Amino acid sequence: MRQRLPGLGGMALTRSILSSTCAILCGLISGPVLAQGDAEAGRLKADTCMGCHGIPGYTNVYPTYHVPKLGGQHAEYIVAALQTYKTGQRDHSTMHAQAVALSEQDMADIAAYFESLGASADAAPMPAAAGKGQQQAAKANKGQ
Repeated sequence: MRQRLPGLGGMALTRSILSSTCAILCGLISGPVLAQGDAEAGRLKADTCMGCHGIPGYTNVYPTYHVPKLGGQHAEYIVAALQTYKTGQRDHSTMHAQAVALSEQDMADIAAYFESLGASADAAPMPAAAGKGQQQAAKANKGQ
């Protein structure tokens, strides 16, 4: 035996539930909406990133691993990676420390900057504030 809720017609309740379900599913299917990134703002915000990711062929000392080149990488990938470093889903203490202070807009701007560099970003310019040791390491990696 079905009971009707007082004041609600069965058809109105069904339509309401269907409309809500459709709205939720459409939101899930469309995926997260990324903030629109500003590559010029990202260039300024990525200054810290360039200390490791701006040196071609740079290898971290301990643990030893190759630091990935970010120039030309898809912005969506960079944002997703920064979000997982921020939440701790990806384990890397230095990246977590960098990402935890970034807003969604900061991440989108940084990602837009690196994507704008294109795949030939091996020769990404060293920031003017880079230390002499970083500049020498970059020259050594280029064979100069």
